[in-house]
Amino acid sequence: MSVEKQVIRLLSKKKEVSSKEMILILEAMKYTPQSIRNTFSKLKKQAFVTTPKRGYYSLTEHGIEAYEFLASKENFYEKQWNQRWYLVFIEIPEAIRKKRDIFRKK
Repeated sequence: MSVEKQVIRLLSKKKEVSSKEMILILEAMKYTPQSIRNTFSKLKKQAFVTTPKRGYYSLTEHGIEAYEFLASKENFYEKQWNQRWYLVFIEIPEAIRKKRDIFRKK
């Protein structure tokens, strides 16, 4: 799981978390302090995270929606593979590029 997803998941468990506490937790997961700070900056720019007071972070409504989306995804890593390969080809025309890009991201 990416650092961003880890941060959003951890912030969903508590209303407010200090940056020091978050760095300690994520360092135990083998992330560097600089990558953690960069992640907080990125999430803040994307409006997933806000700072209610200095040194503390909490999820915004947009961040809560992102967490709910991540939590609703099915975890295929815990399922047994049926030893078959499946290929799916979908052709979406260039005329609806925005919808194609949204589909690709999901």
